[in-house]
Amino acid sequence: MTNKDLISQYVDTGIPIPEYQFNKLSNNDKRTYLRKMEFAIEVNPLNIKYYYGDLPEEKQLAALRKNFDSLQYMNNPSEQVLMAAFSKNNDALLYIKNKSEAVKLTSVKNDGCTIRYIENPSEQVQIAAVMQSPEALKYIENPSEQVQMAAVMQSPIAIKYIKNPSDEINKLDIETHYGD
Repeated sequence: MTNKDLISQYVDTGIPIPEYQFNKLSNNDKRTYLRKMEFAIEVNPLNIKYYYGDLPEEKQLAALRKNFDSLQYMNNPSEQVLMAAFSKNNDALLYIKNKSEAVKLTSVKNDGCTIRYIENPSEQVQIAAVMQSPEALKYIENPSEQVQMAAVMQSPIAIKYIKNPSDEINKLDIETHYGD
């Protein structure tokens, strides 16, 4: 039996194969393999890690409903899948590889502290995070004065997360605590 025959046997039975083997398949065998893997995912959602294409949205949602951990293996999960993931678990952002700005905003609006999973968040995401949870400020490296101000306006206690608060921030904190 040749390697090609052995791989064809794997494809025909729907047994998961490594991606490097998948890439060696003919286009026809790739389609067959992916079709068989869709059935395998229905049985065990974690088989999604062996699906080397873009799984249809309804199949992604079904896998997510059966096993939340399947999210980490999805290639290009749809926005609807991501929103469903956030509704189940705010830490879903941890499993998402390519985070759009909309996904980041949705996540921090649900739980500001999920900003800790975002590399180089935009100022808009930072502000949304501290508005939801001023404590999120402790996860933001070098927050702008506007971000600091938004956090302190939400909760004066947030000033403790600012390394070197400006005079403006200190003044805001005093006014918030003691009035004009």
